[in-house]
Formats: sequence, C-alpha cells, structure tokens
Amino acid sequence: MADPVEVPAGPLVTLDLAKQHLGVWSDETDALITLYINAASDRIRTRHVFGDPVPANVQAATLLMVEDLYDPPEAAAAEQRLKTIDNLLRPFETPEV
Repeated sequence: MADPVEVPAGPLVTLDLAKQHLGVWSDETDALITLYINAASDRIRTRHVFGDPVPANVQAATLLMVEDLYDPPEAAAAEQRLKTIDNLLRPFETPEV
C-alpha cells in the first residue's frame, strides 16, 4: 500500500451512490442521507488514513455505516455488519498513540 499523503476532505461517498445503495429514489430524504454520509465520513476519518481517490473498501464501509443510520438492522445483523465494517477498514487504521 502506498503511503497516503492526507485523507481527502468532504464526504467519502456521493449522495447519489448512497441513495442507490439504500434503494431510495425520491429526494425527500436527501438532507437526512447527507447528514448520515457526513457523520460516517467524519467517523472514519478519526481513526483511519488513506489517500485520494478514496479506496473501495472505505467507500463500502461508509455505505454500510450510512445504511445502519438510515435503517438500523436487528441486533444479530448489526453485530455482523460491524464486523464487516471493521474488516473493510482494518488496512487503513492509524497506529495507536
């Protein structure tokens, strides 16, 4: 993996991609989905380092986090989803200080 220079600013996925992932076709919840995209993006940036363009693993983890916020899964599915998100982001973890 190449040494990343800095984590790109802004949302890690587009609103259109998140809506496609969620199966949302109307514009009624755009503000809410945008809020969830920004929250997931900010959370990922606090503990992970990657360059630009945003790696597919990071985009996929962002989409899964947005989905969790938009439509929370049942407890068992939530636990599995968290493991998947962790596995996707593991290569980009920052070292403990």
